[in-house]
Amino acid sequence: MKKAIIYTRTSPDLVSVRTQIVACKLFAKLNEVEVQRICHDPGENDQRVLFDLLRNSKTAEWDCVLILDPSVLSDDICTFLKYREKFNLSGKRIFPVVNYKEKNK
Repeated sequence: MKKAIIYTRTSPDLVSVRTQIVACKLFAKLNEVEVQRICHDPGENDQRVLFDLLRNSKTAEWDCVLILDPSVLSDDICTFLKYREKFNLSGKRIFPVVNYKEKNK
């Protein structure tokens, strides 16, 4: 079973943190992913938690980060892709749960 971190961020452009968590937990349940913890950054310009996840990702015991959609990591697609690549290089995956298409089993 994959182990995941749910990452949320507060932003005027995003849905509520509660909605982000509910959507990610539902995704985890439907895809047999164990949520180890929920991490939250309090604002658009404060991403200390995200940077800690990136910094510790090589040695972390989780496999992936669940986010509502790419804008949770960044409103800029190039920045989102940069963060995703950094996680990928450490063997971790980012899963945006909105518009996710489940593979046929």
